[in-house]
Amino acid sequence: MSVPQVRQGEPDDLAAALPRRRTTAHSRDQVPLEREWELGALREAIDAACASVGRVVVLEGAPGLGKTHLLTHATRHAHDQGMVVLRARGGELERQYPFGVALQLFEPYLTTATPRERRRVLAGAAAHAEAALSGRVRLQDASGPPEFPLLHGLHWVAANIAEQRPLMLAVDDAHAADDASMRALLYTAQRSEDLPLLIVVTTRPRQSGGDALATLETHSSVRRQLLPLSAEATATLVRETLPQADDGFSAACWAQTQGNPFFTRELIAELELSQLAPIAANADALADLGPTTIERATAGRLERLAPGAAPLARAVAVLGDDAPLAQAA
Repeated sequence: MSVPQVRQGEPDDLAAALPRRRTTAHSRDQVPLEREWELGALREAIDAACASVGRVVVLEGAPGLGKTHLLTHATRHAHDQGMVVLRARGGELERQYPFGVALQLFEPYLTTATPRERRRVLAGAAAHAEAALSGRVRLQDASGPPEFPLLHGLHWVAANIAEQRPLMLAVDDAHAADDASMRALLYTAQRSEDLPLLIVVTTRPRQSGGDALATLETHSSVRRQLLPLSAEATATLVRETLPQADDGFSAACWAQTQGNPFFTRELIAELELSQLAPIAANADALADLGPTTIERATAGRLERLAPGAAPLARAVAVLGDDAPLAQAA
């Protein structure tokens, strides 16, 4: 059997929109700060799946709180435990393509599998998904009648893979995944109780995403909403790169970023470039230094939304978060 490599997903779409730059102290190999509970829950879920007790874990949080970082740690640990790890990521620009995320998950595995392993994985009911996963037919719209055989077939593809080795299906940014793939994931989750299978998804708070994602969240074994970092953890993050930062300056960094790890790292990168002394006397300068890369990334996301999204966002920025929607519009 050919063992595929862990498919490393992309970071939050906000981070993905940024240009590559010199990295600060942050590394994907570092253990994320104040995420001990989440890491422990993921390790327990991996152990359970390896013992043929299916699990579903949902990590929820705003952009920049470290969902992708946690998912990467989970996939690496699962791989170290001998699991097959298949990873995909939802995307706003691909959401209209049915089963796109499902293809991301399974297509690379089948491409790298030996002919014998491929025949085994696609045997029985899994054959319903074979033509689609091999690219011989174009997947039809999820509202059409062929959907159930595909859902059933994709479930058995996962079950057949897990029959040989425990399987982890990891979906980043599930709120931006196509609805058909999320229905397939839900279909499998509802039948995974006695399978050596772990499903882990990351998503934003319930403002977007389809009904299947909402149902998957209620079906999860573990559902955790990530919180911003405390002032103490933010100070630790700042001092990893700027060890001379004093308490007043570190507190100002927390006030500027509200404990968002991604925003904090971007601010630190800007501070390195500016060579501003990290002392309390310079705290007021942080407001003027605000990371321009974040502004560009946010503007890019707004441009991909409905035509009125950018003007509405500007109005809310002026009027404040508590302004009535009708007034902002």
